[in-house]
Amino acid sequence: ISDSRMFPLLTMLFPYIGSRGGTDIDHVFPKSRFTSARLNEAGVPPEQVEDAQDWSDRLANLQLLDPTVNNEKRAVLPADWLDTHCPEEQSRQAYCERHMLGEVPRSIKDMGMFYQARRELLRNRISELVNSV
Repeated sequence: ISDSRMFPLLTMLFPYIGSRGGTDIDHVFPKSRFTSARLNEAGVPPEQVEDAQDWSDRLANLQLLDPTVNNEKRAVLPADWLDTHCPEEQSRQAYCERHMLGEVPRSIKDMGMFYQARRELLRNRISELVNSV
């Protein structure tokens, strides 16, 4: 799904994210990590590689970030980035709550559980928004 189609939905889900400098769509798990070779190297079972690659551009793997923050994050796995960006547990929890990330796994091989859980969180939030109209 293209960024142009996702941006309005992400803006609806996270209207409070952004700044005067604009807003970027970020892949929670970096897109560069979804090559077959990198997924195999990370321990993703061969039968799950295709699913993982499909998830890379789906809503449950996307978030809005300030362009400067997005540039700092780049291809870093989310748990590693959170360790640096939110070193205190309280700020980490607040960030994860604000971005509806739930539990962020250390490895991309555990992305399936993250993806399914976040997908459900986002689905519930979309339902709330639609039903409140």
